[in-house]
Amino acid sequence: MSSERIKLAFIGAGLAAQYHRKALLASERISLAACVAPLTPKNKLFAIESNVPIFSSLEECNERCSLDGVVIASPNQFHYQHAIDCVSMDLPFLLEKPLAATLEEATKLFDLWKEKKFKVLVGHHRAHNPIIAKAVDIVKSGRLGTVQTFVGTAQFFKPDKYFQDALWRKQSAGGPILINMIHEVDITRRLVGEISEVFCKASSAIRSFEVEDSAAIQLSFEGGALGSFMLSDAVCSPFSWEMSSGENSKYPRYKNDCYLISGTEGSLSIPSLDLYSYGNKENSWWSEMDIEPFEVFPVDPLLNQLHHFADIIEYNVDPIVSLEDGFKNLVVAHCIKQSSVLGRPIVVEY
Repeated sequence: MSSERIKLAFIGAGLAAQYHRKALLASERISLAACVAPLTPKNKLFAIESNVPIFSSLEECNERCSLDGVVIASPNQFHYQHAIDCVSMDLPFLLEKPLAATLEEATKLFDLWKEKKFKVLVGHHRAHNPIIAKAVDIVKSGRLGTVQTFVGTAQFFKPDKYFQDALWRKQSAGGPILINMIHEVDITRRLVGEISEVFCKASSAIRSFEVEDSAAIQLSFEGGALGSFMLSDAVCSPFSWEMSSGENSKYPRYKNDCYLISGTEGSLSIPSLDLYSYGNKENSWWSEMDIEPFEVFPVDPLLNQLHHFADIIEYNVDPIVSLEDGFKNLVVAHCIKQSSVLGRPIVVEY
């Protein structure tokens, strides 16, 4: 395999598949061999533009193309079955978040993974961004002291076309908690640690969809830290990872931060990566803080993710985002959802 490109198939031909295809075009190590999706005109056009055949089943695709791996980029409600299909064919797979549309399906997949230890990478691509990697390193170095608070925001406006293109996005498997907040959960867990309790107040006042369009979330962490998160896909706002990190040129970029993490010895703003501390001065709000900027070389995290997936296939390396990580992220997201329905705090039990 090392002398030839790794051959992948995409399951799905929607927005996520388009992002993966764009990243793959920059790789000299991986090639797109086929697409698996319903044979609709829109999906056939994706295959034509990708210059690959399209199949209605993964089984036929694998028989015809001898795949090395699969990227599951189908709508959320199909993730579980497509993952099971890959396991049954012994195909390594990159599974877009969330693991499944329901916690029951995710639990079944997690239990199967614990039994069989199949090769899988969960698609939380931000974990492959050098900004997040550096932020995690800074926190782990102890420069912040004991982390006490975390503040996050993911606020933006999704236009009507976003929901018209995929009706499932406004149904029970969609909504910003499962589509967007689950990314934030992954990053929050990496920066602060395991989440022990959540409390969420959600609203669908703007669109009146089956799912929320805004949510205010309180977080408690096992280490004793506290956090808050504001989430909305129905507001005019630049305060989100998409519009502050610059990782995707499709979004306009603004010079602001969407995460603030603070400890007894310092605070870190992300994505700017400015570290605030008192240095050799007294820890006091009357002391002027030192500001230490950190820089990283920008790299497409989706390309990093695909190359990491190739390493999993070829060299059996441990995934940066394991199926256990994906499962825990989904558990927290579902607890947030449950809290919004019941109107009370929910203890997170993995």
